[in-house]
Amino acid sequence: MASPSSHTRPTGLAIWLIIAGVIGWFAAFNLTVEKIDRLADPGASASCDFSVLVQCSANLDSWQGSVFGFSNPILGLTGWVAPIVVGAA
Repeated sequence: MASPSSHTRPTGLAIWLIIAGVIGWFAAFNLTVEKIDRLADPGASASCDFSVLVQCSANLDSWQGSVFGFSNPILGLTGWVAPIVVGAA
């Protein structure tokens, strides 16, 4: 007679997915707010402009920053919900 196998839930992975999803969603939300601020005041610099190499405002204003016709951080707002849902499930 076979003994019943016990399946353990990967709680560590679930917690990691929830934390990473919340951090990613928060970053996408901040980038979306920065894009809206840049649309309201084109001369303002973004809070994530650290140096010549790291410039959020230059990336948000480029054609690659809105490949599908809208700002790419909006994709992050919708996409980062998936790891949160998977981790919670």
